Amino acid sequence: MHVHAFSPFRGLVPGAQAEDAHKGVLAGTQGSRTWLDARNRSRDLDVDVWRKLTRNKLMTEARIEAIRAAHSIGLQSTSTLMFWAVHIDLIRSIKETGAFTEFVPLSFVYAESPLYVDRAIPGVRPGATQEENFKMHAIARLMLAGWIDNIQVLWVKLGAQMAAEMLRAGVNDLGGTLMDESISRSAGADFGEELTPAEMVKLIRHAGRTPVRRSTLYDTLEEFSDHDPVDIGPLKPRPHDPIKFLRHEYVTAD
Repeated sequence: MHVHAFSPFRGLVPGAQAEDAHKGVLAGTQGSRTWLDARNRSRDLDVDVWRKLTRNKLMTEARIEAIRAAHSIGLQSTSTLMFWAVHIDLIRSIKETGAFTEFVPLSFVYAESPLYVDRAIPGVRPGATQEENFKMHAIARLMLAGWIDNIQVLWVKLGAQMAAEMLRAGVNDLGGTLMDESISRSAGADFGEELTPAEMVKLIRHAGRTPVRRSTLYDTLEEFSDHDPVDIGPLKPRPHDPIKFLRHEYVTAD
């Protein structure tokens, strides 16, 4: 089991800045029966932006130190980027071989976000445009080639249709099935809370790609080139169909 447990800010080493302290806390997690994937997010590494957003809670240098400490004892992590809060080249600069499993651009969901609605910080804009979203994923593929192999798109932030299009623009990972997603929804996203494995396979095929089920560390577990996953349906009723556009295309084709 891989536990999505830590970020540099949320509980990694509360109140401690020293590298040895980081390593001590992280090493303690390795003694448990559960293998721990400390998925340290690198999205908050731009100093000026972070000062404005969080009023100096844990600054850039401390976050990078925590990420490197986790990597140095063999833990792997993801890297995410909230537009435009960090430069891709900064993530690349702290990349130890094989330590980051994937890079996930996070488009700002603004409609009900306090950051946008309350206007406490001047200059907050209503998210990235569609063109900017495409550029961010494509540029990440180019800039991180040889550093981070996997670029993930989150359908819950962009919608299933746009996420499928991203698979033609440098993205090789569609995330994720989700269950009762609430973070993006609470900020105003209305693309849905869950995709079933069968629906994800349809989306990936729609983009002209071969669907593959992977592990957290991107090992291939099952390839759906000649069969479909069991269609168990959503876990609970959904207010709308997240792949309605795709079902319409199938009906039209028939």
